[in-house]
Amino acid sequence: MNRESEIFQLSDTRTLTIRSLKPEDALLAVKYMKTMYMESPYLARYGDEWNISTDDEATFLENAAKSQNRLMLGGFIEDKLVALCDFSPLGFAYKMAHRCQIGISVATDQQGKGIGSLLMKTLLDAARLAGFEQMELEVVASNKRAIHLYSRLGFREMGRIPRGFRYREGFYEDLLLMVSEL
Repeated sequence: MNRESEIFQLSDTRTLTIRSLKPEDALLAVKYMKTMYMESPYLARYGDEWNISTDDEATFLENAAKSQNRLMLGGFIEDKLVALCDFSPLGFAYKMAHRCQIGISVATDQQGKGIGSLLMKTLLDAARLAGFEQMELEVVASNKRAIHLYSRLGFREMGRIPRGFRYREGFYEDLLLMVSEL
């Protein structure tokens, strides 16, 4: 699924362009995610676990663009990819086809500038237009900034997965399950 580009003014006077990712964005996406997995304790992988090739990413982005119920968006400041987000169906059987799950990340040096809010609002609008009735996510319980954003946008905590994340340093964190009815 594709979405038209939208340009937003950030509070620091820069502009953010949110647009569907294309196969030609594959190299940018692979490098961005490698950096995010290395920097963020809140994402599901470590940097050394991210080994996708540019060709595989290009195929993935091409398939997402052709899909009627999957959306991959990038947030760009000038030509630099500073954020990624997506939604995809939780299942294709009728009983689950009304639900989608999301993923979102904002570059560490760009957090706190409203980019996450703009991406989430764009995802919520697009999911409604795609016919989804419910959006779901998991978030690390200590990620207070993200939990605050999701709550502000209408997500409610519906449960908790104890020890849902296991860190190499030998500790665990719970994952919160959050849901927004669209």
